[in-house]
Amino acid sequence: MQRTNVLLLLAVLVGIAIMTFYRLTAEEIVPLPTGPSPAEVSDGGRAAEGNGGAGAGGPARDFPVDGPRVVVQVTAREEYIAPIPPRLVGVELPHRNPLPTSMLAGTGANPWAEDRRPGFALVKVAIDGGFVVRQGAVAAAGRSEVRIGSSLTVSGRVRDEQGRALVGARVWFGELDADGRTRHLQTDEEGRFSAAIRGGDGVPLTAWAEGYAATWRPVRVSVDDNRDFAITLSKGRELRYQLAGAATAVELAEVIVAPSARIGAQLSRYPFFLQGLVGGAAIDATGRGLTPFLPERGELTLAVLHPLVAIRRHHEVELSRQREPCVVPLEFRPEWRLRLVDESGAGIAGGRALLRPEARAVSASGGLRLLPPILDARGCHGATADAEGRMLLARPAAGDVLALRAVGYAGRDLTLGEELPEAVTLPRWQGGEPSIVLQPPIAGQVWRAEFDLSGCVTFDREPGADAVVSLPHAGRFDLVVITFQGEREVGRRTLDNVVATGPVIVEPSKID
Repeated sequence: MQRTNVLLLLAVLVGIAIMTFYRLTAEEIVPLPTGPSPAEVSDGGRAAEGNGGAGAGGPARDFPVDGPRVVVQVTAREEYIAPIPPRLVGVELPHRNPLPTSMLAGTGANPWAEDRRPGFALVKVAIDGGFVVRQGAVAAAGRSEVRIGSSLTVSGRVRDEQGRALVGARVWFGELDADGRTRHLQTDEEGRFSAAIRGGDGVPLTAWAEGYAATWRPVRVSVDDNRDFAITLSKGRELRYQLAGAATAVELAEVIVAPSARIGAQLSRYPFFLQGLVGGAAIDATGRGLTPFLPERGELTLAVLHPLVAIRRHHEVELSRQREPCVVPLEFRPEWRLRLVDESGAGIAGGRALLRPEARAVSASGGLRLLPPILDARGCHGATADAEGRMLLARPAAGDVLALRAVGYAGRDLTLGEELPEAVTLPRWQGGEPSIVLQPPIAGQVWRAEFDLSGCVTFDREPGADAVVSLPHAGRFDLVVITFQGEREVGRRTLDNVVATGPVIVEPSKID
């Protein structure tokens, strides 16, 4: 009994010793300050209590009253929009190495509205010096994968509805060259085709021929599956149209065809998704255009995309009844010319702009038809920058919002006034947590850092250690950096329009 009590007492003493050691050596974490723009402190060091920092542990006992300290006053000027990460990513088998992936259409592809719903998407994946296009399922949470396998030989035959071989039909398995052009096959005199392609899931087997309707279906290409495909094409037609209106640069227009609410069997197999890859049908300088390889029957709507025309479904067509070119009346807005540039002043090619009325939001629709996501922006005006970053836009009303996006850059949503800019800058997206990395003001001494972001966070740092505080968002900030020796100010730096799309290193005035 006595031996048991002694062992129990020893266990208690060991526990007390461990707890005391932990309390003496553990790093204190500065709590978040209250207020609309919280700052998170990382890589702690000793913490001290300041305005809005109650509970941070109180001032360090060994910090001298006349010690060095730096006060950083932070004022947010503009919030930037972080790039939306792809929800469906291509991975290469067998090791599932992630590949550069861009979203083309479907769930999660809309750059103007984040979409967290489950669904299906179309992606373009860089591999082998070119690209492959794949369809895949998108889960409600997290990142989904579409698997790209090794090269396998596929073959097949294309026939019409009477079983006759179609010579010269085109067959496409989602392969693109380095310039984004489709690498399709052509059938021989027996309607046959054969080629080596990248295997995997969601391969878009697509076929078309003169006088026939295009058709597609997603297939799986693997060692264990049948890789000899039979394709049947039905008779088809082309649809001609004439745009009508007092137009500026009408040749900038393109026409997207979309199914109406009622969709028949033939239209259900039509590859609407190709419009998200290669764009809609081109329009010439007279306003004329055509869409080939359509089914003979079905109800369609036409959407005209032009920088000066509001995005909507502009015209309805019943394919079995439409014989003459259909006339599509349009209203063109006055123009405004804008240039999209980076921080060096160079133009950003391919940057996208969406001009939307002040109270109008863009909601992502997704959908199994994999239509171009720009169709979700009804009532808005869209434009794409040329190789020099220049674009034609509709002249906005005061209060309209200009949303700008470009791959590799921070997005900006600007509320416009009466005076319109000639150029807008997009900063490159650095990546990582937007934060301030404050360097020490003196070498070899403990120092104190104070950050004022709608509340004060104060903590002490060891000699030579940086102080790091997370910003409330990516964006543009004004900083005032004041260095003190005790209560005596020894230096002040004013940094206006600091761009934070990741960590920003800030050097204070030094103490000799």
